[in-house]
Amino acid sequence: MRRWTLAVASLFFLSLVSFSSHAQTLGFYGWGPRAGLSSSPDQGVLGFQFNFGELAPQLRFQPSIEIGGGDHRTTIQATIPVLYRFNVKGNYTPYAGGGLGIAWIDYGEGAPRRYRNTTDVALSPVGVGGIEWPLKAGNEVFLELNVAADKLPNAKVVVGWMIHGK
Repeated sequence: MRRWTLAVASLFFLSLVSFSSHAQTLGFYGWGPRAGLSSSPDQGVLGFQFNFGELAPQLRFQPSIEIGGGDHRTTIQATIPVLYRFNVKGNYTPYAGGGLGIAWIDYGEGAPRRYRNTTDVALSPVGVGGIEWPLKAGNEVFLELNVAADKLPNAKVVVGWMIHGK
């Protein structure tokens, strides 16, 4: 599993390098809070995401960091996805993509015996899909689904607000 994860991580970062040579609009374009629920582990999640612009037309670089609590553990996760924003008519913009997730996990007293009172680091590919819509002030609200493997949350539903920085 670790070789597969390392191969995916390498391909992801190589694709970032190749896309960045074509990038015309990279920069800081905004940030915002996000909150949701995850499954396996079952946790409440709070965090922030950042909009660093487009690597290529309609391909946004939007990393996030979150802390999750519940299910006898605390998880701090950074996700580094690249999201394709579909060009559709109307106020809603669907998007899909993926990237890497890395998490630091602190297992508590109620965790299974082999994990109890230990910490771990997990790296996994993450799939992302969602929809965003504009607010009157020019910011956006979004609803997102994340799926991952290994020790990262298998599924996570998040709602968030993107506040434009420029």
